Amino acid sequence: MEPLTGEMLPESTGEPVVEGTIVTEFSSEASGPTVGSLLGFNEAVLELPPGDCGLTVNQGREKTFEVAAGSPLVAQIPRGFHLVKEHDHVALSPGKVTDPRGFHLVSVDGILAGEDSGAGANLVARARKEQSAVPGPLSDMTRSHALLFSGLGAVYVGPDGFTTPVGAADPVIDAFGVDRTLFDAANATKARTHVCHGVPGTLRRGEMENCAQCPEYMCCVFPWTIHMLAFSPIFLSAFLYNMLRSKHRDMEFPPWGDAALILTDKGIVGRRNFGPDSPGGGCNCCCIGCGDLEGEAGVQPYWRVNEQKHQNGVNAIAWDGFDVDKNVRIHTYGGGRCVPTRKGDFCDMGGSAGDSAFDALVVGLHCGCCIPGGCCMYVCIQPDAEGLYRATIFSKHETLIESEENSHFIPTGSIELLALARSPDDLRNTLRAAKEKYGAPAAAAAMER
Repeated sequence: MEPLTGEMLPESTGEPVVEGTIVTEFSSEASGPTVGSLLGFNEAVLELPPGDCGLTVNQGREKTFEVAAGSPLVAQIPRGFHLVKEHDHVALSPGKVTDPRGFHLVSVDGILAGEDSGAGANLVARARKEQSAVPGPLSDMTRSHALLFSGLGAVYVGPDGFTTPVGAADPVIDAFGVDRTLFDAANATKARTHVCHGVPGTLRRGEMENCAQCPEYMCCVFPWTIHMLAFSPIFLSAFLYNMLRSKHRDMEFPPWGDAALILTDKGIVGRRNFGPDSPGGGCNCCCIGCGDLEGEAGVQPYWRVNEQKHQNGVNAIAWDGFDVDKNVRIHTYGGGRCVPTRKGDFCDMGGSAGDSAFDALVVGLHCGCCIPGGCCMYVCIQPDAEGLYRATIFSKHETLIESEENSHFIPTGSIELLALARSPDDLRNTLRAAKEKYGAPAAAAAMER
């Protein structure tokens, strides 16, 4: 096949067009559905030649690489795109490095180009025709390198951390979709709990707009009851804000609703939080560091986890990266009114015992002594739709989030699910069967390496 030239290129349709002979993309003609076809993303491979690759780079903070007319990279870069770098995040993008239409560098020669890999600094050195002072995957200028760029940017999390990128051509062996009737029931319940939880337009767990939820946790916990009375005007203002200013709005049925959880031969893929995608397109990478607030386009690459819990990006967990019995948490609604809010350690609020505590679809009074949140909770509002449940699948591997006030660990990979059309038993059994089939060979291969 002859390389595409400027005279041969098709007219622009407004969609990214991948040009050249060694740029690869997933095929929609595959024998079955692929992750790329369900999530709507492509990937591209650039072959970086040895020696002078015909690149120059500007001196700004966000570096843009210019490709010389005679460079072998010309025919490989998608039309209207260019190489950009900010910090150690390298992308093929029509604009800034965080442009949602861009492709993110995820591996070099099959090795993850992760945090502090040095790939960005190596590329800058290559463009400046100098030896890189930073060791990295592109520091060897005597040979060619294959750079994999992904329009998704998610990476499977194994027991020891990130393993391999989610490929557009990864075959889908099963997928769990959201039931629209149950989804509508969840929205109806959120309308009732909104005065306490706020945050219109989302059903994600653990999100709170202001201090309106504080009375839940402390008004029946001695001695915090006294504080609740003293600060009641503040909480009343928060309630009024949620009712009058930040009114309830249903979450729209997500475009990924028919494939909320995807099973591949490598692992599982889904959203970290069950909420709407970032407004205005947002960042389509796995969003583990794309700004402090959801919807904010940040500059940190996908593999940084210090802001992961605030984002609604795509996460992926390898089959050997979670245990079906220990790392799959299912919370069904409609049970008893009085439920515990802690398990094990008295200060440990969470797990299956504490699922109601931070659920946007549940409002209740926490009771106890001294510790905010108490030790039990009387549920006042919860969904009553039969078959509605929330599930969370999280990785064995954890990441330390360091701060001056409270350093803590969070799961490196986590997937939140709500209103699935299939039952909790079906979810567990399907995961167990797939893990037995695909997880054992993957673990054996890892041990051989």
